[in-house]
Amino acid sequence: MIRSGITTPGLGLQNTKFDLARDRKQELASGTFTEQLRQDLLRRGVVLSDNVRVERRFGCWIIKDEDDGRRYSVLEDRNGRLMFHGEYEISQGFKKWTELGASKLGLLELYSVEPVFTSDDDAIVKEALEFAQGPRKWVKAGFHTGLTAYETWKRALDNRRADGFGTAYNASVWQECRMLASQFLQEASERIGGSTALELREAARWYDSVAQELNILTERFPFHQRNPEHIRDEVALDQASRALSRAQIAENRAMEKLQRIVHMI
Repeated sequence: MIRSGITTPGLGLQNTKFDLARDRKQELASGTFTEQLRQDLLRRGVVLSDNVRVERRFGCWIIKDEDDGRRYSVLEDRNGRLMFHGEYEISQGFKKWTELGASKLGLLELYSVEPVFTSDDDAIVKEALEFAQGPRKWVKAGFHTGLTAYETWKRALDNRRADGFGTAYNASVWQECRMLASQFLQEASERIGGSTALELREAARWYDSVAQELNILTERFPFHQRNPEHIRDEVALDQASRALSRAQIAENRAMEKLQRIVHMI
């Protein structure tokens, strides 16, 4: 996602996850709820029934009372302190890890692999391409994606108000995404075959062209070797703007192919 100043929050925003059609296996995390953990919660005013489930979600443990639906999460801050979080008035703030750590938490992390329904290649590809054409649901106000984002990006470069770090960051991310899009479509053509494969390969070539144009930006504004002077280089800024124009044209052709492919699958 791109916004006017070409800053970096785009990928860090919430609600950016898109679950593609499920594969054959899924990794799940669950935990055991011990009496020691129950007593620790009780000291904080949290009374739970005997019907408790513990599971891992979004990087933290969720303790759910199945009888009344109450949920409590165990959070860890940057300093390694743990906090039980439910209603704020009973959380009592963070607790040092030395007082409540792995040895005292009484929580055993378990992993299992369970079979789920299998999606065929056609369904996975179609769902992915439909998402690529309409990601508005995942885009925060003030941000742009796809073809309109190119206009926002070029305008910031031409007006010399693009953030240097954000330009290097977004150039790296966008180039990699388009490169992977080309590889995805190429593999899809090999898996699906038939007349659809021809369209997929052509779309892959267009995305490869986009990636090559964006590679000009990654060379002019390298992320890992970034320098404050890069964004002040007038020649580099003009070259980047022209590369974005060519990338936008190629991506437009690629998107036209994607629309056609969705109707074919």
